[in-house]
Amino acid sequence: TSHSSARILTMEYFSTLPITDAGTLARRGVSAAEVLEIVVRAYARQVFVDGLFHADPHPGNLFVLDEPDVGRRPRVLFVDFGLSKRLEPELRTEMRSAIFAMLQGDLEAFLEGMGRLEMIEPGAEPGVREAVEAMFQRLRGEGVAPLGIAGDRVNDLLLYAKTVSYLFGLGAELAPEVDVMKLSVPYLLRFLASSPAGAPGGG
Repeated sequence: TSHSSARILTMEYFSTLPITDAGTLARRGVSAAEVLEIVVRAYARQVFVDGLFHADPHPGNLFVLDEPDVGRRPRVLFVDFGLSKRLEPELRTEMRSAIFAMLQGDLEAFLEGMGRLEMIEPGAEPGVREAVEAMFQRLRGEGVAPLGIAGDRVNDLLLYAKTVSYLFGLGAELAPEVDVMKLSVPYLLRFLASSPAGAPGGG
């Protein structure tokens, strides 16, 4: 940033390897599983600890740095932060409550959280209740997709959901043997255990 200004953008070139090119990674001695673990842990920290995440994790924005010791110590380069999102403290608090509600199967608590975020369109309460109940059933092996939600914070949640979906897709392509969810659990548990207010990592 010391070499950039309002009229000048200074960039730096990095030699990289395509993150999903299994053949190239293998020839350079890079473990695809290790690369995926780096990406997943980075995203888990961004979402659950920092509250600010890179929201466009497709293969055109993620690369493995082509360095002399890449086979022994791979590093991942994130580019294009044009689509990034900060989860506001109130939304993070409600996300925490929503996760607890899902874990406990508490439909009413989940709906109350949606109400606090003004996510339910006027007159849509019955349909939303039915859709959320179906979502809870699907978590137990049944159901259909939710519908009928609205509000300013919905786009934030949808962007988060899309990012998670991209991440799971990348995992399936890069190293399907790696359990993406399991890698995220320590950060998720820290998020659930943290105070709903205060420092960035806690709210």
